[in-house]
Amino acid sequence: MTSLTPPVDTWLYPAEAGLYCEPGDFYIDPHRSVDRAVITHGHGDHARSGHRAVLATRETIEIMKVRYGADCAGTFEQRPLGETLSINGVGVTIAEACNGMRMLLTLFMVCYVVAFTLRLRPYVRIFLLVASPIVAIIANVARLVPTVWMFGHKSQQAAERFHDISGWVMTFIAFLFLMGVFRLLETETDRKQRLNGAEA
Repeated sequence: MTSLTPPVDTWLYPAEAGLYCEPGDFYIDPHRSVDRAVITHGHGDHARSGHRAVLATRETIEIMKVRYGADCAGTFEQRPLGETLSINGVGVTIAEACNGMRMLLTLFMVCYVVAFTLRLRPYVRIFLLVASPIVAIIANVARLVPTVWMFGHKSQQAAERFHDISGWVMTFIAFLFLMGVFRLLETETDRKQRLNGAEA
């Protein structure tokens, strides 16, 4: 069956002022002043001043006002998380951004329990605690590419399901990777100690 929806990059693409949605006639996080801007969050490289109209969450609008002043945009349209609205026929959903903190905290806490429950050498314990957030970030970046593709080519429900399931799958894979490295370190240390003992 042929999809009636045109490819995303034919109607949502980078323009001079930023990412432009042609059918909706609005920009997403533009870096120049535009007539209508949808601001995703309050970081300075996303939320800029000078737009005629801004659509964002209450928190993002407050951050913009604190940073740039109360009159930093012509008008503000405040919308809560989870709400879907139509802009010139284009559906826009205000969704909470995924920053990977759940994966990072889950993996770190599991590694913390392992590090202080098992009898480990001090350097192995330090390795687990230091490496767990780094591995979690790498795993989350690897998960980001297919997740973005899902949101651009599949239904929102399917994309959200993939987002949630892939988070737990990547957390498990990251944990197995850390445990594999941990076993290698322990095995190599035991081997060196046996060699040293044999030489003595």
